[in-house]
Amino acid sequence: WGEVIAPLTTVVNTMGGTWFTEDWEPRLTAPEFKKATKFYVDLVREHGELGAPQSGYAECLNNMTQGKTAMWYDATAGAGSLEAKGSPVKGKIGYVPAPVEETKSSGWLYTWA
Repeated sequence: WGEVIAPLTTVVNTMGGTWFTEDWEPRLTAPEFKKATKFYVDLVREHGELGAPQSGYAECLNNMTQGKTAMWYDATAGAGSLEAKGSPVKGKIGYVPAPVEETKSSGWLYTWA
């Protein structure tokens, strides 16, 4: 989805990139970062919903709950709503870790402020 950078960050990380070095030197033009960003943008453009760059958490959750979305790449934070009593998609969704390329996992640490 487009409003937040967490999903892109996991792609950057697993393709060997990073936003900054340990000394806070930007790495946005590094080959790994550029490769990951191109992959992510191409994937969203080719297979994402219309208006993906403007789709935030609420829009994605609503589309998934209404059965309008086949896949949503996010943390498990939405699972409580998707699997809640009365949810039309309860028990119909599978959950798996994101794919990896250079790393052993693709998780992220994120906070809502």
